[in-house]
Parts: sequence; structure tokens; C-alpha cells
Amino acid sequence: MAGSNLLVSVPPWLATMRGLERGRQFSDQAGLTSEWIKRISELYPETTTYLERRAQDATSELSGLAAAYCMATNGIRPPFDADDESRSFLDPNAWKAFGVEAGRPRSGDVLVVNGSGHRIALFESETADGSYVGLGSDRVRIVDRSSCEAIRRPVPSNAGSQPAADPVALLQMLQKLLADRRPSTPVPRLSRIDELLGGETMAGLKTPLAIVAYAGLSILQAVGIVGPLTGPHATATAQVLTAVIAGFGALGLAAKLDRLTNAVAASAAAIERRPPPTAPMAPILPPSQPPYPVPAPAPVARNALNLPRPELTELLTLNRTLGPRTSQSQDKALADLLSRLGSTESPNEATKQVSLSPKRSLNAWISTASPRVGETFRVSINIGDGKDAVASVGIFEPDWGQATSMTLAVFVSCPNCKVEPSGQELILPRTGDTERIHFAITTMIAGNHEFNVRVYLAKQMIPLQSLRFVVKVMGEFNPAAAAQS
Repeated sequence: MAGSNLLVSVPPWLATMRGLERGRQFSDQAGLTSEWIKRISELYPETTTYLERRAQDATSELSGLAAAYCMATNGIRPPFDADDESRSFLDPNAWKAFGVEAGRPRSGDVLVVNGSGHRIALFESETADGSYVGLGSDRVRIVDRSSCEAIRRPVPSNAGSQPAADPVALLQMLQKLLADRRPSTPVPRLSRIDELLGGETMAGLKTPLAIVAYAGLSILQAVGIVGPLTGPHATATAQVLTAVIAGFGALGLAAKLDRLTNAVAASAAAIERRPPPTAPMAPILPPSQPPYPVPAPAPVARNALNLPRPELTELLTLNRTLGPRTSQSQDKALADLLSRLGSTESPNEATKQVSLSPKRSLNAWISTASPRVGETFRVSINIGDGKDAVASVGIFEPDWGQATSMTLAVFVSCPNCKVEPSGQELILPRTGDTERIHFAITTMIAGNHEFNVRVYLAKQMIPLQSLRFVVKVMGEFNPAAAAQS
């Protein structure tokens, strides 16, 4: 039984009942009952009067109402007779005539249980001892076979009177189709030499065997078992074995060339038999009637080097990926170049000239001009005017769109230093300077320390700019040495 259920998809009405059970919605019976009644009445208006008249009984007959809701919302008419309420869905006995009779239950079949209370459930699975697991208004319940008065199988409205497909037969048919479509192992094309010397078993092995045999012959000659091939002491055995090995290897090589020739010929024949591709037929339109409105080409902004805006943006992006410049002369030269490249000229006079030269910079300050080992000093970072900064590098503005500010992620690192915190957020306004964020630095070793500042767009973690600078850290302060000096 379990094996068969794996082959059949979950019926939608059972999936609906599972959703109700997972949501634990049966705790609010009053609200849930009214919702189900409203939905059933909308889908099957002929039940409206019946449900209004039996609204008070719906709570006590919740199992029939829940099953009717699951069926109705999936296009299956629940049992209903306007002239006989005993044959309508609030009466558990009405479900005994619902759908078609089922032998052994399958997923979604309706179980009618004898007794009182919640008597209607949808079959879910079967336990090891043969009991049924059902879903209903009382959630999951175990139903003994002997207490099951009827097992009915719903018939969807589009199913007609066709018999249900056997899942095992469907699986066998699918396996047969897959077997028919499985590509067969290609049979190697054998030459006449291959057919005479071992057939398919020896195909491709003759030349390697000849090489191994010649190596064995050389070993036998070296140890004196077989005499030399040439010279005054040449033996007939050596000459015969050498001739046989050489002939066998030559036949193997010839067979390889023959197979290669046959494969090329077969490929050429297959290409010739392939039908030529047919070009799709274009629609015939009058010359004066375009298939769609053709907009005028938009003017492309160009700069002093005659580069369109996308190419210029790519050039600037590439420049950012090269890392920070440590030379102030390089920064100035780059700023001058970008200022020239950023001035754009458009064929349309209404297009404003756009400057892509950097207006703001990534800046760093230190709180102590000569920090010492073991003492904590502060490194401050901002983007904007870099006046009095110990290090600075220009940034290129991101694509702002309609945004007025962006959140950046700033990280500071330095070998042999303790940095707290290692990263912070920084709000970058569209114009103007950002506030300064501070990092507490404590060094353990005297000497020059290289600091690396990396700035990312926080949402996508895309690198925006980085900055490197060196801070010289003095040794620990010695009062005695200071007094002597």
C-alpha cells in the first residue's frame, strides 16, 4: 500500500485538509464554520438555504462540513439533496453514497466511521498493524478497519466515467518508454584486419601488444636466451620473432588508420543526409508600413577621447579595481585625466555636459601624530573634504538613481594591531560630507604599520574604494631614558 501511494500525487482535496490541519485552525470553530459555509454557498448556491437552516448543526457535524469544504474548493460537489437532508453532507450517512466505492483505500478517499462525533475523515496512510490514518475535523486520527462503515473515492468533475489508472501499470509503461529512448551502445566499426585478427576483442590492442612483445624480446636477448638479430652470431629465432612482432604491430597500425578513415567517411555521409536548415519566413509588409514604431536614436554622450558614456563608465570602474594609489602625483594626474574624460559633448545641444571627475574622497586621520606601542590611538574615516587628512583617495560616485543616501560598510585592518571595531556602517549622502567614524587601534610592535581601509556598498557588498597608509609607531615610553636626555 505504501509503495503504491508513492506513485500517485497528493489529491488537491487532501492537500487542502492537510493545510487546515497544519494551521491548527480547528480551535476557532465558530469563525471557521462561518467561513466554510460562506465558501460552499458561493461555489454551490443551491446549498445556501440548507446551510442557513442547519447553521446551528454545522458545529456538531463539523467533520462533514470540513470534508464538504475540501471537496467544494477543489471542484467536487459534496453529497447534497435539496429534498432529503439525510442525503446531504452534514449527515455522515450521506457520505456512504458519495463518489464511487473503493476497495482498498488510497490517498484522499473518504472514510465513514461508525459511532458518534467526528465520523468523516480523509485517508492519509496505513499503519504497520493495518489501521488507517485519517485527517478530519479532529485532526489526525487512527481508524480501526472494523469501525470503518464505508470507503468512498471522490470523482472529480472532469474525470467522467473513465476508470482510475493503475499506478503500477503507469510505472511499467514509463520504464518501457525510458528503455526505448535509452541510446544503445555504439558498435565500433571494424576494418578487415580487425575481423581477421581477433575481431572486436582485439580492436585497438594489436599495436600495444606488439610493443610489449618487442620489449620482452629485447630482454631475452639481453640475458642470452635469444641470440642477436644481426651480426656473425645472429640466430634464426631472433629474426623470426622480430619479423612476427613487427608484422603484428604494422597490421595494428594499419587497422587504426582504416577505422579512422571509415569514421570520417561515415560522418561525412551523415552530414550530407542532414536536411538543410529552413529559414523562418518573414512577414510580408508594405515598404511604407513598418511593423512597429521606430524611435529616433537617442544621442550618445561622448567625451574628449570620443568614448560613449558606457565605455567611459567601464573605464572608470576598471580604474577603481586597480586599487588605491599611494602617490599624490598619481592621484593628481588621474584627477586631471578624469576631468578631461568626464567632459561630455552631445549631438543634442539640450544635453548637459556631465563631469565624472571625483568630487569627494575617502579620507583617514589619526588622533596621535606619534603613537607608541601599547597605547590606544584613534583612526577616523570619512568621505568628503580631506583637509588635514593623513591619507586620501578620490571616490567615484555610485549610480544614485532616485536615492538620497546610501549605506556603506567600512572595514579597517592592520597586521600586528588590535582594531576595534573591525567594521562599521557609514551613511553616504548624495552630496556633502559624511560624519567621521572612529576605530580604536592598539599596536604591540614598534615600527611602520600599514593600514588598509576598504569601503563597500553595504547592500550588495560591492567594493567602492580602498585606501592604504602607513603609520610609524614608536617604542614604549621610558621615563628614565627621557630624564637622562
